[in-house]
Amino acid sequence: MDDIFLNIINEISSYLKNKYEEKFVVVRLVSDNGEVGVPNKAYVHPEGRENDWFAVRFEDSDDDTGIQTFSDGYGFIFAEQAILPAYQALIMKVIPNAKITVEIENEFEVTRASHKKNVSFEDFTAKEYPFAININVFVSDDV
Repeated sequence: MDDIFLNIINEISSYLKNKYEEKFVVVRLVSDNGEVGVPNKAYVHPEGRENDWFAVRFEDSDDDTGIQTFSDGYGFIFAEQAILPAYQALIMKVIPNAKITVEIENEFEVTRASHKKNVSFEDFTAKEYPFAININVFVSDDV
């Protein structure tokens, strides 16, 4: 069983490295389809950037090839980076010492389209509606 999980982790790592040309760390495999021990999603982050985690979904192809198809939510990270400065500027006018985080999500945790770094928020929005934007404002110096 461990070999199966290791194979899945290696396939996810290869998929992401080929798509984004950077290394990723698979944090954990999970099953949200009700089949305990049969994962269909992984939580991943770019190497050295633990806070930039996202989901990767995978499933066997419909034919008998045994090839898995993947989809991922790394595009959310790019969109968050695109809109964070605007929210920071707005909130800092009211709360000058605030720390702000922005998180974008949808019900599937993966983007429908393939996004690259420096995607404009307008392009992201056109392809990913509906989604939610969660904004956290920390006003303590202890953060």
